[in-house]
Amino acid sequence: MSIVRPPTELPGLEERLVSRFVWGMVADIGHPDLEHRIAILRKKAEQDHLELAIPDDVLSFIAHHVRSSVRELEGSIIKLLLYASLKHREVNLELAREALGDKLRLEADDATVKARSLPSIDKVQDIVARRWGVTPEGLRSKARIKSLTVPRQIAMYLAREMLQMQAAILENMAEGVVVTDDQGVIVQMNPAGERIWGYDRNEVVGQPVSVLSALAEPEATAVMDEVLETLQTTGAWRGAFKNRRKDGTVIICEVIINRVATQGGVLMVAVEQDVTERVRVEEQLQMQARVLESMAEAMMVVDETGTIVLTNPAQDALLGYDRGVCNLVRPGLMLYGVSPMPGFQERLSTVMTLKSRVTLVRTLPAGHGVSYGRQFVTRKPTRVATIGIGYGDGYPRHVSGMGAEVWLNGRRCPILGRVTMDQIMVDVTDAGDVREGDEVEMFGPNLPVGEIAEKAGTIVWEIFTGITPRVLRCYVGA
Repeated sequence: MSIVRPPTELPGLEERLVSRFVWGMVADIGHPDLEHRIAILRKKAEQDHLELAIPDDVLSFIAHHVRSSVRELEGSIIKLLLYASLKHREVNLELAREALGDKLRLEADDATVKARSLPSIDKVQDIVARRWGVTPEGLRSKARIKSLTVPRQIAMYLAREMLQMQAAILENMAEGVVVTDDQGVIVQMNPAGERIWGYDRNEVVGQPVSVLSALAEPEATAVMDEVLETLQTTGAWRGAFKNRRKDGTVIICEVIINRVATQGGVLMVAVEQDVTERVRVEEQLQMQARVLESMAEAMMVVDETGTIVLTNPAQDALLGYDRGVCNLVRPGLMLYGVSPMPGFQERLSTVMTLKSRVTLVRTLPAGHGVSYGRQFVTRKPTRVATIGIGYGDGYPRHVSGMGAEVWLNGRRCPILGRVTMDQIMVDVTDAGDVREGDEVEMFGPNLPVGEIAEKAGTIVWEIFTGITPRVLRCYVGA
């Protein structure tokens, strides 16, 4: 049984039930710490055979930034791999920062809240003044009165500690932080900000914040007026800026700006994240979507998990699905060129073919039993070929005696008797010059797998997934 609070804190619960609940073992299951999150991600990578695809530093990065739940940890891996697949790039820290930008934004929000939740210097002075029975004005005055000495020193100590805590939070953030005064002059920049803009903080401190902007007039003034108006009203602004690095490169940054009141005046704290690459990828996808929309051929975009992410109108017409429905389904059998609806099969091309070879050819007299149990007995002299495949390879044993066939030498040949573990026998009397080593199609473009599944009394999915590892896989065009 799991509940969101201890049994003793459940309202409306009878005392006798509470006593029984606490009688057992009550465990508080909180969010996993950093080490546990890393262990969870490594275990997930091992289970999915991704330990070589995702480096340890990327797993540590995800564990550091994703803290809410195990599901979100696993979802971050899936999102990262999809992003890498779409961009055809190797998984590394840089790619992880781009792919998991929304996670970093949430962390930026949390860090900003933490910084803002620390008491202001004025608040510290008010609390200390009340505790020692003096006034905040007295603490800030130059008066050398004995009653002010101790509270003044305590207020100075607490203010210094608070500023150090705020500085530590900003210095360790993954997002760029730029602090300006109410005149728009830069007073501080953290290391992440130096990496984003390419400046050393000493180069920009004292400069107007416009030195970082790529906006031209009058757009720059209009944007700043909007930001300042919102900050005056709500104390916070969220949006995107077009910025310029020191080397002249234009970048796009998502920004959260907070207005913070201090003893010396008002500061604007901007937390920024470079999303240039993500925006570029989104624009490419939008352009590709427009191209797909105009194509007469049916097109479908599928991610590596087999989920349809995009279709065009021609594909929707082919499948008979509404666009909204197609964006939420998995292609399933269509990846193999098979439709679960017979009416659509002729529009698809077979992808998976199961083949074997003839291992032996013999002519048997009339009245000769074939395979185990003599389930089939020849009625006339019959030319029989042995095929090197059986249910040990995944070919269904239940087609025995059901009229199943194989494709050999350009025609269908019936299977005789039972399917054994390693071989089957087929009638090649009318198949021409069949020889040992000839290729045999068990199912594929000439022999639909749906026909084999029907005779085996099963479904195509089971046939495909039942092919055993000992069958050699050949990927054509991969």
